[in-house]
Amino acid sequence: MKNKFIYLLLVFFICLNNLDANKLDDIKKSGVLYVGIENEFAPFNFLSRKGNRIGFDIDIINYVANNLGVKIKFTTMPFSKLIPSVRDGKIDVAIAAILHKQSREENVDFSITYMYDGQSIMSKKSSTYKNYKSFEGKTVGAIIGHTSGKVFEAISPLSNVVYFNNLLEIKEALLHGVIDAATSDETALSYIVKKYETKLAMVGSKFTVQPYGIVLSQNESDFRDAVNFSIQKLVKEKKYDKIYKKWFHRKPIKRPVLWP
Repeated sequence: MKNKFIYLLLVFFICLNNLDANKLDDIKKSGVLYVGIENEFAPFNFLSRKGNRIGFDIDIINYVANNLGVKIKFTTMPFSKLIPSVRDGKIDVAIAAILHKQSREENVDFSITYMYDGQSIMSKKSSTYKNYKSFEGKTVGAIIGHTSGKVFEAISPLSNVVYFNNLLEIKEALLHGVIDAATSDETALSYIVKKYETKLAMVGSKFTVQPYGIVLSQNESDFRDAVNFSIQKLVKEKKYDKIYKKWFHRKPIKRPVLWP
């Protein structure tokens, strides 16, 4: 009976401690924000020739961390492991052009949308494809864990969608004729096409609208607000447009929403 009482008392204090826990306070006390990143999705997040992490996502999360007064410790992992790693508490946030959709809110939360993009298709410049409807019976590459593959399977069920770890693998498969086309975020594909303009080209126009959010731990409202306020502050200080133009060489399609 005594052991049972001690056990129940221990459970009570553990629960009480969890109720008092606040991720924002913990991050500020430690002085470190643990960030999951992919590193192979230019121009959002990739490695420079010197091995430095650069890209639109990197500039965004660096600003957020600076606004919180903490440093960043990056962890590189495949895209498919980013959300599970936030869910399991291995990292604090994940940022990698991650599409914010309802089904992903089961175990994690998202920040406000920090960028809007859309899904598109890339193929060889010599191809005669007109749009996403042209790929019946063709092989199309997509990234494991991205929604783009499943979306394309739905809109073009007679296409053969095959999956790769990242866009670098997809680009090589396309250049070597292993696949007929690639589908992913329009901005990322356009970045590749610009580098290989004599060999690759975009096919048609965007056929989805994709809001990107930073993945956060669930039910941490103070932390979520701090991240959201940081994103909005970036817009208010007119730094958002500068970062956007730096990586995409154009004005934002739509800026993050500012709350009253």
